[in-house]
Amino acid sequence: MLIWQGTYQDRLGTEQVEFHNDGSTICVRIRGVDFAGSDFNCLDPNPAQQLDCDAFELDLGSLTSCTMQWEIPLTLMAEGQASDGMLQCRLLLAAPSSQHRNGLEDLHLTLLFGDTRVETHDAHQLFETALDELHLQLPPQVSVKSCISCAWSDYNPAGNALLGGMGCFRADKDAYRSVRGKSGIFALWSRDTPHVQETWLCPEYERRGHESTGYRGPFPFRPPTQATHPTQ
Repeated sequence: MLIWQGTYQDRLGTEQVEFHNDGSTICVRIRGVDFAGSDFNCLDPNPAQQLDCDAFELDLGSLTSCTMQWEIPLTLMAEGQASDGMLQCRLLLAAPSSQHRNGLEDLHLTLLFGDTRVETHDAHQLFETALDELHLQLPPQVSVKSCISCAWSDYNPAGNALLGGMGCFRADKDAYRSVRGKSGIFALWSRDTPHVQETWLCPEYERRGHESTGYRGPFPFRPPTQATHPTQ
């Protein structure tokens, strides 16, 4: 169980909170009410608790019209050496409007390690694209050591979540090595394929290479002139 320190802010003010994450479910207590869900954009209140309708705004039963911030400790690899880093996350969840029928998610990430600071500049709705933007600002030999850069993780072509939803193929490494493109990953994906979060890490981590492995290919994507062999 990981505990991420953060804040929750809405029209009623700002609260210091702790996000508890076991790799598949995120839990947080806000103003005495417990919320839980598989992702930050689907945090639902505990049905056993009485909810003050004026204290929160919900969309399809999940928290909305709020900004959540939290920090995720991460390991970074540079030329074979590990160092500690911190990923600062800010997520705006806007209520549905005439322009955005299903609401609007705006994710901003800042990565700190040593004297280095890199941050996203585009508006993102997925950790996948936000982390890719961060990595493209790093030297080729530097990378975050987590599922997003692992050799055994991939996405389903049908789509993925804000955080999580990556398929983990560490139990089918030989089969995954032969996957190229959409048809290959569909053939390998099953109901039993475990899902992992982009910022999660397990002992079987291996750095993803720059070859076009799997459906999603290399991480991050770099023009051919920038591609180098990754540091293990």
